[in-house]
Order: sequence, then C-alpha cells, then structure tokens
Amino acid sequence: MGIKDSIKDAITSNFKDNVWNGKELEGKRKLRHYKKVINTTLENHNYLSMLTNTKKKMNISRIKTNFHELQSDTGQWSTPKTPWDDKIYHISDTKKVEDKNHFLLDYSALANVHSQLPIISHTSNLLDLLSQPNYSDLGSLLSLLLNQRNKILKNDS
Repeated sequence: MGIKDSIKDAITSNFKDNVWNGKELEGKRKLRHYKKVINTTLENHNYLSMLTNTKKKMNISRIKTNFHELQSDTGQWSTPKTPWDDKIYHISDTKKVEDKNHFLLDYSALANVHSQLPIISHTSNLLDLLSQPNYSDLGSLLSLLLNQRNKILKNDS
C-alpha cells in the first residue's frame, strides 16, 4: 500500500467516524439520501475510474448525489423555500414533483429516449437503474434524457 492509499484510507476512516456514522449526518439532507439510497457502505464507485467520458461521469455523479437541475432540488435555496408539493414539473401531464424517480422512470415525454437504450432503461426501480453495470450506457441515457428535457424546457419558454 502506497502513501496515497494510506492517506485516502485515513481520510475515509475519519469521515466515516465523524460524519457518516455520527450526528452530523442528521442535518444534511442530501448526504442522508446518498447514504440511504445510493451508497450505504461508502464504497468507491467503479464508474469514476472506468469511464473516460467526463460528461457521462458528471451526469451519473449529479444524479446520484442530487446535484442536478430537477425541480425537486431547485427550490431549496430560494427564500422562502419552495414547498415540496410545489416543485411540480410544469410541462408534465402527470402533475408530479419532478424528482429523480419521475424524471428517470415516469416522464412520458422522455419515453422516446428510453426506447433508444431499452436494455438499460427497462426497469421501474431507480436504484436498479443507477446501479447498471454498463456505465457507458447509463451515462449515455442520462445525457440523452437531460438533453431532451432541456429542449422541452427551451421550447416551452
């Protein structure tokens, strides 16, 4: 084990002890979600080292860490905060809050994108979708979905 690995292990161990398993996690909504849904054991994500396409890496990371532009995330910084039920995706006919589940699995306007990658997008479970072993296809799907969403929003305004 090299010095780089030793430092990484020490930082990870310190983070696990002081934040991941501590009370500090209680006040961090995104981190709690990440721990509960995305990475319960704080393990390394293979896609970060396996993918060479930076855009695909960023899209996967943004969706996994809730650092995206979906309505579920955009109103939290406004004053006053936007209530959860008001974070509806206004161009969707379902009138559901635009969160990851709705955006990735439920939104009918993006069905044509899902049909382009049917093997990877044929799931009704968000965790299964985000845990796909084919990281390149997952990154491509996310890029296509985000591009289509942006086109719809641009045409709507």
